[in-house]
Amino acid sequence: MLKVLIADDEEMSRSVISYILSSHFKNQLILLEAENGREAVSIALAEKVNLVFLDIEMPAQDGISIKEYFESNQKQTRIIFTTSHRERVLEAFGKNVVGFLLKPLCPKIFRKVMEKTLLDLCGPVLEIAENGETYILPVKRIKYIEAQDKYTLAVTETGEY
Repeated sequence: MLKVLIADDEEMSRSVISYILSSHFKNQLILLEAENGREAVSIALAEKVNLVFLDIEMPAQDGISIKEYFESNQKQTRIIFTTSHRERVLEAFGKNVVGFLLKPLCPKIFRKVMEKTLLDLCGPVLEIAENGETYILPVKRIKYIEAQDKYTLAVTETGEY
């Protein structure tokens, strides 16, 4: 189970990211949300998160200072910046930063960044299409794969695909 923190002051952005993640990963993620920088740091102090979707400009504490917190205190946490402020992207580069997504979010680019991030966090992944949706499963979480006529069943600890 990966813990993902979505830190963004815009409720719509948090909802879009949450929806995309939930639809691709079913029960493989624990999603946490923060609507400002101070709340994001509080959550990070209480929970060890694997991945943070981090807006650059937020009230109470901006994303750049939160990135610096993670680089100093939770070095294994990966960060994907989500922003509409292109001019601040250069400030956002860092050791933990694995991607940038410009708002409004493009699902195709979102997916590419997530594939790269999952490979970094989980190792190789298997992409499975089911009922018009695509799921990305870390290979190490798959218990077994079974052939069923022209279909294939992948079984994990949390479900079947």
